[in-house]
Amino acid sequence: MLHTWIEREKDAASGNALERALRSIGRLDIIAKCIYAVEEVTDIKEKQAAKIYLDSGLIRHVLTW
Repeated sequence: MLHTWIEREKDAASGNALERALRSIGRLDIIAKCIYAVEEVTDIKEKQAAKIYLDSGLIRHVLTW
């Protein structure tokens, strides 16, 4: 199901979007198990580095295994 969501949403399929969707359906249990030790990225250089990492496809590989 997650793989289908990633393919459908493409670039909009972010961790933030997933967290918002899970919150909207009351699945805080999944958030607690899967999304942890996350801090908001506020520094411009850190945002650029995060974007490069996300654009590399590495996160998609992790989410689809």
